[in-house]
Parts: sequence; structure tokens; C-alpha cells
Amino acid sequence: MRPRDLRASDAEREAVIGVLTDAYAEGRLTLEEHEERMRRAYEARTLGELSTIVFDLPNGTAGLPDLYDGPVAAVLTRRHRGGRFVLPDRLVLGAVAGTVTLDLRAAVFATRDVVVDAVCAGGLVVVLAPPTVRVDVDAGRMVVVRRVRGRRTSGTPTWSVLLRAHGLGRVTVRTTRY
Repeated sequence: MRPRDLRASDAEREAVIGVLTDAYAEGRLTLEEHEERMRRAYEARTLGELSTIVFDLPNGTAGLPDLYDGPVAAVLTRRHRGGRFVLPDRLVLGAVAGTVTLDLRAAVFATRDVVVDAVCAGGLVVVLAPPTVRVDVDAGRMVVVRRVRGRRTSGTPTWSVLLRAHGLGRVTVRTTRY
């Protein structure tokens, strides 16, 4: 499932309606455009449909999760993927003498089980997971894996991530509470 095909919630529709109302009040939309986009927002079923309604407005995607589902790479630098974003069923991370941090604490999961392929070449991959996410690491002999556990709340994890690590580098999985 692609992130843009995920069903939209009422709260996300209301956020888009707020953006449209602000844009109309600022004179960015005519009355006809405002009414048409409002109708489309109420009829929208997916996040992709909602994002196309406000893509050309300032702060248009405020209230919507980030729908980018491409790879995250760090070459001699640091990259952070976090905040409210849709985690697709498959994600690729690449750390070449750099650091990639995947923060799952506010992520919206497209499916219950996610596969993350992490390719390391002298780099570091850090996964920050809340207690509701179980992270299993499948690492080759060349990758150093370290787990750091924070305080756990009671309950069974709801989501599952399989982190397949390849290459020469380090992977750190940190379980944190909200």
C-alpha cells in the first residue's frame, strides 16, 4: 500500500478545511474555488486526495502526515526521518559514512508489518521506537547491532518492524516511551 492510498480521518479532513478557510480569508482563493475545494475535502477518502486539494497553498499539508515514501540516505552527513509521516510497508535506509535516524514515535503505519532495509557502509542507523512497536533486527555478520531499552509500558506491541541490516556499520534500536 502506498502512503497516499491510506484512508483519511475526520481530523485530517478538518485540518484541510481549516487551511482552505484561512486561504479564503487571506484572498488566496475565490469563493467558487473555496466552495469546490471544501466539497472535495468532505468527499475525500484518502490522504492523497486530501493533499491534492491544498498542495498549492501555504501550510497546505499542515495537519496531514508526510506522504514521501522514498529512500532515506545519508552520505557523509546526518538524515532524520521522523515526525508525523506515513511509514510504507517497505522502506530503504542508506548510511554511507553518515547517520540515518528513523523515528517511529509519531509515524502512521500503512500496514501492521513493515520491512526496513538498512544498507550501511561505515555508517550508523538509529531506530527510535515507542513501546507499541516491536523491532526485530536481521543482521549479517558485518553489522554491529546494539539495543537500548527505555522504560517500557505494559501491553503488547501493536506494530511490527523487521529491520534487515546489510554491510559494514552499526545499527542501534532504542525503545522509548511517549
